[in-house]
Amino acid sequence: MGQLLIIAAIFVIIMIAFLWRRKRATQKDKERPLIDKIFSKLKIVIGFYQVTHGLLGAFSYIKWPDSLQTVGTYSSVLQMNILQIAPVNCLFIGIHVDAFTELFVIMAINAVLIGFSGVAYAVYKILILRGLEEQEKLTKESQAKDLVSRNLFFFLYGTYLSTCSKTVNVLPFACRELCRDDKEQLCNKYLRVDYSIRCQGPKYNGLLIVAYISVVFVIAIPAAAFITLWRKRRAMIGVQEAKTLQTPGPSITGLRFLFENYKTHSWY
Repeated sequence: MGQLLIIAAIFVIIMIAFLWRRKRATQKDKERPLIDKIFSKLKIVIGFYQVTHGLLGAFSYIKWPDSLQTVGTYSSVLQMNILQIAPVNCLFIGIHVDAFTELFVIMAINAVLIGFSGVAYAVYKILILRGLEEQEKLTKESQAKDLVSRNLFFFLYGTYLSTCSKTVNVLPFACRELCRDDKEQLCNKYLRVDYSIRCQGPKYNGLLIVAYISVVFVIAIPAAAFITLWRKRRAMIGVQEAKTLQTPGPSITGLRFLFENYKTHSWY
């Protein structure tokens, strides 16, 4: 409950800061929006503690200092693993949560984020922009697109590492062979993270299709971000050399939190 309240409080603070900044903004104000500054710095914090938690888990056989283990324990909340924060198998005895269930949940969260963003933008475009003049309509539409893409990419970034780990955990190379006899003839393969799942049979092969779909998603997110930034790098350099306050283009506004705190030549 405490972890859920912390996540909710952080979300409320970000939304309040964004609304307060929008209220004070004027047409002459060319500063970076406050929400962009918050996201770009929060990204560094989230990334650091996600990697720290993953590192401690990958090398769990090492005797880490107690202070570092404490950091790893509290940083687990930033993995955005809802089933770890609020384990439903503890709340409801009849529900069995295995490695594939965790993968389905994190994929469902990503799908809901994408779907909700698309629906919100469509509703805003249909209801709010109706009846406006063409120029004002284009401006409002561009602002709405920037807002939706910025929040969507940031939250996908927050769930990305958890999506990676849940996907890798169920792939065939994450299986371990266990034998029931000394001659090692009666052997079966099981997932290392969940020995209730056997890496054989039609059920596992069917569920594996979903895992491969998740692999495509895991590859597509950073690849799309990299290609977009690579294509816009010359525009970014031109903006810096001209010493203007213009943004390098609306197509990367949603990815600004990835590069805002870095030098232009370090766009990657």
